[in-house]
Amino acid sequence: MAPCALDSLSQRVQRECLAPFEPEDAKLLSAWHAFAFHANRKGDECIVRITPSTHRNKDQIDAELEWITYLAAHGIATAEPI
Repeated sequence: MAPCALDSLSQRVQRECLAPFEPEDAKLLSAWHAFAFHANRKGDECIVRITPSTHRNKDQIDAELEWITYLAAHGIATAEPI
């Protein structure tokens, strides 16, 4: 994973996005098309994905969430959006 990729995610944005979780324990998993972190929220493990607006716009992200919700509703094991 290129260190410069994480540099493009400002510390302010990273801090704000991880604030609802336990940011001191968050671990970067991937910085390819989006930034994925392993984090904890109220004792539960989760994956936090931060997608730059240069890669996906709001409508595209909403469509991804709708697709995941559809799959889950039809018996497919998915990660639940929070």
